[in-house]
Amino acid sequence: MYIRLLSMALLLAFIAVAALSGQPTIAQDVAGEPSDPELARIISRGARVELERAGLEVVSGEEAEFHFVGRYTVEDGVTTLDVSIRRNVDGEVMARKRDRAEVGLEFDSRVAALVRELTVDAGIARTRNEVQQDVAGQPPSPSTEPPAEVEVPATARAPRGLQLGAGFSPVLITGGATEYFKYGVMPWISARYQFPIRSASAAAGFYAGGASVLPDVEDTDGTVWLLPFGPEVRVGPAADSAVRVSARLAGGPAAVSIETRQSGRLTKLVPFVLGGMLLTTRLGEHFALGLDASYWVVFEEAYPLMAFLPGVVVTLGP
Repeated sequence: MYIRLLSMALLLAFIAVAALSGQPTIAQDVAGEPSDPELARIISRGARVELERAGLEVVSGEEAEFHFVGRYTVEDGVTTLDVSIRRNVDGEVMARKRDRAEVGLEFDSRVAALVRELTVDAGIARTRNEVQQDVAGQPPSPSTEPPAEVEVPATARAPRGLQLGAGFSPVLITGGATEYFKYGVMPWISARYQFPIRSASAAAGFYAGGASVLPDVEDTDGTVWLLPFGPEVRVGPAADSAVRVSARLAGGPAAVSIETRQSGRLTKLVPFVLGGMLLTTRLGEHFALGLDASYWVVFEEAYPLMAFLPGVVVTLGP
């Protein structure tokens, strides 16, 4: 009964989170000669801001509706940047722009201006005149005004992609369960897919752990094993920053195995729920370390187990 209710609640949460995302999508491809990963990253991030300003959701993979292609060459300290937007369904080039500049303090703004003009030429971004006409309820009139001045966000949105995580926590028993258990440890793993939504970023996937807890009752011998597994959702800020705070919720069945003197080893499935907060710091493009503060409840009929799980986490992915 509990397991069915938890599974239905988490499934509804997945559907609600996914339904919030409905923007046109565009993939990025930035490369050049000579190869310079840092320069490519600067161009990608600058282009991402302008593409999102134009109402597009930047994704990875071939499923995107549009494709942003950026090609650069560096000669005598001057970078030539050629950018274009293409339709993925037929490969048609919708717009193309080129600029030359030295990499310096002004380079980011040059990239932003170039991509901003590109989105207008491709028919993706609207001008200030069009926005004003829409508000007035009138058809847009021809205009040569520059694109509407919209405040540029300080950072790009969190990218979508597969994340793999692992963690390790002591199991600090709380509540009435302290009469039956002492303490324990629990490593865990998770795999989830992160994607942006309107004002935040979300991730949905699978969680599994393996806890060993020392009992504190005379009738029990050895270690009590608890193996929780089930769906997990996470929600965090929309901005793609080096330091991130996110909330997590997981639930489903947990296998409980106890060795008793009278009946031997007993194993059964009981429902569990886990929730908490994570603070992670990105140390590389696809690597982050962090701290976990979660609370765990295992709905064992005889003696529900509740525990605080402070720990460390490792994340691989965007």
